[in-house]
Amino acid sequence: GYWYAWTPGSAGIVLLLLSFSLLLTCGFLMYFLEQRPLSECMWSAWIWIAAPDGGNSADSHLGRLIGLLASLGGMLIFALLMSVIS
Repeated sequence: GYWYAWTPGSAGIVLLLLSFSLLLTCGFLMYFLEQRPLSECMWSAWIWIAAPDGGNSADSHLGRLIGLLASLGGMLIFALLMSVIS
């Protein structure tokens, strides 16, 4: 059998792993490309995942692009969450 089918709570585990991987990917992208403090980058990535403003609060075009990716990923994760609940 498949791990997803026989593991209780596997949908929650997958959503948690997707959320953390999106947070870390976007946070480290900002850290390496924007040269800002890591804590500020992780906080910005978390805000963009939770609130779909598309990185509008970023100062540069590159930051806005990363924010857009984080927002789109956050909306995808939220849609997956809704499909798991219903």
